[in-house]
Amino acid sequence: AIEHAYASRSAFHWDPESALVLGNGSLGLLTVATLDESFDRVHCLGRRERPDPTIEIIESLGATYVNSNETPVPDVPDAYEPMDFVFEATGYAPHAFETIEALAPNGVGALLGVPADWEFEVDGGRLHREFVLHNKALVGSVNSGYEHF
Repeated sequence: AIEHAYASRSAFHWDPESALVLGNGSLGLLTVATLDESFDRVHCLGRRERPDPTIEIIESLGATYVNSNETPVPDVPDAYEPMDFVFEATGYAPHAFETIEALAPNGVGALLGVPADWEFEVDGGRLHREFVLHNKALVGSVNSGYEHF
């Protein structure tokens, strides 16, 4: 997914500093561990309350845990900072669109969770403006190769 993110920014120099991982399950934890080397600041959003072993793992890796019950995805930029890279690992369909709101200008969101069918309303005009006026991108990815681990 990170390779796809960089490829989507190949038209200009992209030097991301901040990352947000959505989900603190096994894929989210693995992602936090790998992104820690590539980003100055890594955050991981989950809905678990303290005490929880996954929160301890996240923080032991040097990342910041964000409780989604207190700070939902659209509020992350105001509470922390707009993110250069967002890695969605939940399969929660609204996160695909909320990712756009959490991105900094020139940011990239990578969608890896696979949701079930789910209908809900989205302000398409607002999202379209965010993509165009702030040069944001979304990529979808599945099936990493051996070399990614």
